[in-house]
Amino acid sequence: MNLTMGELIDRLCTTSQKIWHREEIKHTSLDDPEVARVSREIAHLNIQRHTLIQELDTYLQSSLKDPSFHKPFPQFKNYGGVK
Repeated sequence: MNLTMGELIDRLCTTSQKIWHREEIKHTSLDDPEVARVSREIAHLNIQRHTLIQELDTYLQSSLKDPSFHKPFPQFKNYGGVK
């Protein structure tokens, strides 16, 4: 995927929230076709979630193997006192 760690975590959080909301619908709906549709969506989102977790694991393993994997960025924050 070639995403940054932050992008992977962002997508993982978003996918988890989507699963959570669909689980709420699944458990509160009385409409069988809606429950079936939402269950299929949950299954698809779980596949996406699993893929993102694998990508994040691969990213972290790569960063541990190669110390130069992470490039430090200059900090432009001034917390007072140091200029």
